[in-house]
Order: sequence, then C-alpha cells, then structure tokens
Amino acid sequence: MTRPPFDPYGQNPLRPVDHPAGGRGPHPPGAMPYPAPMNPVQTTVTGAGRPGAVVVAFVLWLLASLTWPVGTLARDLVAGEADAGWSAFDLFLMLCFVVLVLWGALSFLFGRHAARVALCGGAFLAEALAVVHLVVAVRDGTGYTGAALVVGWLVLVLRVVLPPLAVTASFVPATRGYFAASGS
Repeated sequence: MTRPPFDPYGQNPLRPVDHPAGGRGPHPPGAMPYPAPMNPVQTTVTGAGRPGAVVVAFVLWLLASLTWPVGTLARDLVAGEADAGWSAFDLFLMLCFVVLVLWGALSFLFGRHAARVALCGGAFLAEALAVVHLVVAVRDGTGYTGAALVVGWLVLVLRVVLPPLAVTASFVPATRGYFAASGS
C-alpha cells in the first residue's frame, strides 16, 4: 500500500504566506498580494515609432509620382498649351498612375514590406521611361522655348532623380527595423 505524501500544513488548504499588508497568514479571499498591480505606464501599449527615414521616403515617393502629371501639366501651362494634347484617356491614365503610387506609398508608410518592393519595381519602369525621355530631349530638343524650356528640363531632371532617391531612402538601415516589426 502507498502512503500519501507528507503535508506539513495538515488538513488546512490555506497555506501561510508573508504579505506586506497582513503579516503572516493566508492572504484574504480574492486579494493576491503578489505581484503588485501594474501602474498605467506599464499597461499602455505603444506601437513601434515610425522612423524619420520612412517619412522622408514616403514624401520622395509622392514627389516622384506627382512629377509625371503635375510636371507635364505645369510645362504645358507655361507653354500655353494646357488644352492641347490632353485627351480624357491621358488624364485617366495619369490619375490611375497617381492613385496606384499613392496607394503603394500609404502602404509603405504603414510598414508593408511588399509595398516597398512593389514601389521599387514601379520606380524601375518609371526610371526607364524618364531616361528615354531625357535621351530623346537631349538628342532632338524639347521643342519649347523660354520659361517652358526651363520647366520642361526641370521636370525631366526631377523624373530622373526622384525615383532613385526614393528607392535609396526606402532601404536605408533605419527603415529595416520598422518593416521587420510590422510583420508584413
């Protein structure tokens, strides 16, 4: 036959403990002496802070996307040709382009790694188009004079410079932890 294990407290189910408020003895029913309740600072849940590099990259993505429709419109307005050559389909395509990049940039801002990669793929295509436009403008000229020529060249240079800057800002080491913490 087996004997039950030795119980130093006998038949008493309440074991004595040392707690600060009541001295030695069992703790009062419903009150747990340890651990002490957490203060409000300990119970506040905070998300990971967004690094400044992510905000800078977001702004660069917005500027890179807006150089296409806004830059073209500004060049045409300065040249006095704002009503010429803009079909409804052109406006629709530019609006779709801006909405897609804005969607990607907002997803990027909220920490989606896939948006970061997709924006970089889109930047590669936009950069290829911008370089082709720049080469054609250098070879054949822009066809504009005066202020429209200056605005046209400024737009071309911004289209070539902003996407690589946005890609670089998206992958600086300061952004790594932010995208890793988001989990997607």
